[in-house]
Amino acid sequence: MVAIHPLYWQTDRKYGLIPEVNYVSLPLPSSFGPGERRIKVEGEIYIEVAKDTSRPFYVETPQLTVNVLGTKFNVSAYADDALQSVVLVEGKVNVKANSNEDFVLLPNQRFKLSDGISGIDEVNAYDYISWKDGVLQFRGETMKDIIQRLSRYYNVSITCTPEVAQKCTMGKLILFDDIEQVMKTFSLLYDVQCTIEAGSIKIE
Repeated sequence: MVAIHPLYWQTDRKYGLIPEVNYVSLPLPSSFGPGERRIKVEGEIYIEVAKDTSRPFYVETPQLTVNVLGTKFNVSAYADDALQSVVLVEGKVNVKANSNEDFVLLPNQRFKLSDGISGIDEVNAYDYISWKDGVLQFRGETMKDIIQRLSRYYNVSITCTPEVAQKCTMGKLILFDDIEQVMKTFSLLYDVQCTIEAGSIKIE
């Protein structure tokens, strides 16, 4: 029996489930050769990789290379973000930054790189992968950051006033299929006014 390892990718809210972990990428390749496996990522991806020392698995972003050692983890590497990160859920990964520094992550640790400065901090890993389950978790993020995450998840333009952008909040938001339902909940939770017009959303 072939084991099933789920792969979730966030591109226009599309998710995939694939057999084995040999055929993962954005987009998916038809196959890998007998040696090492590599994918390139721009955006955000959650992967579960079965351990196979004979066929090492690498995830590459413009600034990072992640050597996967049999694990579950999330990579966030958006082109318009100053911060890139790797969050480990289970197992172990080795992260190499462009500075050629090596970092080994343990579960519930996050590697982060911003403006050439890198480091590791302790986190609740589920906060960073909950999007794959249709939930966004907030722990003191600004509304600007939350709105950016919603904009990416639903692939829709969302803007807000400067007053709203600087607010900080905690909690979680259920990501319904209907963006209008999400914004109604958002308005009630965070005491803001949301207006949807011509495929874009304004929050004030």
